[in-house]
Amino acid sequence: RFRSLCAVGMLALRRHASRLLALTEAALALCRRGGADAWKLLPCLQHGDRAVLDAMRARLMLNLADDVVCELTNQLVDDSLAAWSTYVYDTYQRVANNITS
Repeated sequence: RFRSLCAVGMLALRRHASRLLALTEAALALCRRGGADAWKLLPCLQHGDRAVLDAMRARLMLNLADDVVCELTNQLVDDSLAAWSTYVYDTYQRVANNITS
């Protein structure tokens, strides 16, 4: 169920890619006009307009067919399950939130 929800979520993000990219462009423009302090609020945008938007397009896999995107999304889930950082983060969450099961 989790895998299918991740794939559905990715497909939904792709359907709204133009809106997401437009919002990101607006945030970039605001940061440019706001000066050095504005970039502190959104440090992820400091790499420059083209780099940020290109990275976002790549993450949304806009050049791929939906079935391929679903396969790659499943691979991302597999990769995260095998990552040590996932284990460490989950362990931290269990301890910090007193989760026993």
